[in-house]
Amino acid sequence: MNETTHSLLGTQRLVRAIRRIAAYVARAEIAQSKMLATVATTSPLTVTVDGSTATVPATHLNSYTPTVNDRVACEVYARQILVLGTFT
Repeated sequence: MNETTHSLLGTQRLVRAIRRIAAYVARAEIAQSKMLATVATTSPLTVTVDGSTATVPATHLNSYTPTVNDRVACEVYARQILVLGTFT
């Protein structure tokens, strides 16, 4: 292995490490994000997050009974969208 190859391998390892760190930070930020959404369906519960056109599955607190077209406050928790309740 010559000096150029060794340097290239070191750079590639560094780039992979930076990408892993960036992905970890992105997941941590998503894990704490709060958002507004609209209930699309109730069984199963899906919501359309503001700024998106796609519906995504969600769960809700027992204290809230979802209704189609409700404006809701949500939080991403453990890679799942949790509907906290209506937003007025």
